[in-house]
Amino acid sequence: MTIEPIYDDVRRALDGAFFELSELGLYCHRNGRKGTTLKPAEAAMAAYGPVRAFDFAHAQADVGENAVPRDGADIGDYEGIVGPAGHRVFRVDHHYPLASLGATSSTPLVLQWVRELWRRGRRDLLAELAGSRYVADHADTDILLSNYVAIEALNGEFIHGPLGAWMSAAALRNDYVVLPAPHHEPQASRIFYACVGLEAAILDGNTTFAEAQGVILPQLGPWLTGDGRRADPQVTARLAAWDEQMRLAEERTMARIGAWERTGRLTWQHDGRVALLEAEEKIDNADLFLYFVRKGRTPRVQVLVFPEAGGAGLWTIKLRSHGGFDLQPLFAPLNARMPGAAFGGRAAAAGSRPIASVDRSALLQVLGAGLDGSLST
Repeated sequence: MTIEPIYDDVRRALDGAFFELSELGLYCHRNGRKGTTLKPAEAAMAAYGPVRAFDFAHAQADVGENAVPRDGADIGDYEGIVGPAGHRVFRVDHHYPLASLGATSSTPLVLQWVRELWRRGRRDLLAELAGSRYVADHADTDILLSNYVAIEALNGEFIHGPLGAWMSAAALRNDYVVLPAPHHEPQASRIFYACVGLEAAILDGNTTFAEAQGVILPQLGPWLTGDGRRADPQVTARLAAWDEQMRLAEERTMARIGAWERTGRLTWQHDGRVALLEAEEKIDNADLFLYFVRKGRTPRVQVLVFPEAGGAGLWTIKLRSHGGFDLQPLFAPLNARMPGAAFGGRAAAAGSRPIASVDRSALLQVLGAGLDGSLST
């Protein structure tokens, strides 16, 4: 079936938000939807065939439909849900507050699930998954790779070979700044940096999510292994360029953080349990995390404060925990002390909305109380 019958239904469901629709699926970035959700659009898609929604959730209540709905669940038992039109919807996401999901990503979850379906001989479900259309609300490494694993669900060489494991390690590097194990290198890091560059190309409008899934990601294997018979030289050249560019960009950021530390913008608080960087410009919180990992000294909580570009004096605060410290109990007292900040996120990573001023004293007081176990709203 072509996408023409679906287009109008999706357009109505998204209520004016920009989206990209192809035979492979629907991409509509979460930052451009002005409060609308992808739930109605997903339902519109599911009226025409099976759908998969990986690495994001419409709401926390969706956990009952997730591949891992509760701690202790066997992912091999998962078969998705059957919608009103009789087509399955597959959900695989790691952003739920379950202990078993706290250190994993969607790509390794999808790979584990698909391998279990192979073990169980469920070729019917594998075929339905491989033929499903994606619904995607961002374009980072994990969502790109988890959806690509689904496309390759019937490819035994891929599913049981090393490429899937390298992709899983790349996703974990993306989500948790966990450096890949030596036996996954250098391939996992090459995948990671190439996908960071690919995400930037999608966000800049230089490629599409559909092209990423259908043209670019299938070339990861030939690029990594040097298989000239299957390689598309133009695509592999783009992958190599992204790999190089993102490594260089990361090194520049590491040097920038080092310069800020030398000038006193990076300080250690609460007996070294909190590291606070008041940056001169926006950087990614994952880069600050990597800086600490490389230096061999990590706090329990890192705090990144940066000015919003063109934000008329607005500031954003990003939090990230190390060693499993749960940030979520901090949100309510932070929001009580800093009205309008609207802190939110998950246990390991969180942040505020842009705000006019940062109450540094209140921020550090709440963090200290949280670390000491004396937190109150």
